[in-house]
Amino acid sequence: GFPTARFWTLYAADQSLGVVETGKSRLAALQSYEVLRQPDNSVIISVGHHPMPGNWLLTDGSGRMYFVLTFYDTPIASSTGLSDVSLPI
Repeated sequence: GFPTARFWTLYAADQSLGVVETGKSRLAALQSYEVLRQPDNSVIISVGHHPMPGNWLLTDGSGRMYFVLTFYDTPIASSTGLSDVSLPI
């Protein structure tokens, strides 16, 4: 598993870390608000060129790729510790 976060994104990337082109209107990317979760709140993601049930990350099925998982969970985003944040005047 991965750490708990309010919001995260996962995408298949090429060597320049850009989103892999799929040749279809569907991006090679998922985000936490759209995935199906297991009863224990975990997430199972299938990766491939052919549609699969559940959480499916479309890829073109060829070449080297990386998976980029980004967490967006800061004290400001989650409103915890908001009073501890000092902004410049």
